[in-house]
Amino acid sequence: MDIKVDSSKTYQEIMGFGGAFTEAAAYTLSQVSPDKRQEVIESNFDQEQGLGYTIGRIHIHSCEFALENYNYVEDNDVDL
Repeated sequence: MDIKVDSSKTYQEIMGFGGAFTEAAAYTLSQVSPDKRQEVIESNFDQEQGLGYTIGRIHIHSCEFALENYNYVEDNDVDL
């Protein structure tokens, strides 16, 4: 079976690529030297030498990678 790609047709727009920012990752980065921290940031976001991430996601509630439980959303917030 052959797969043919017609680059003249598009079906959806890609906003970008990225990853999640967790409290545990931020805490870990805060524990390393500024040089290593910069190296990690560049390896993720640099368009030439890194992954070229353009977006990131953060939690509005604590998750399994949080240092404690928290919530940025008011209970019963219907406007969220």
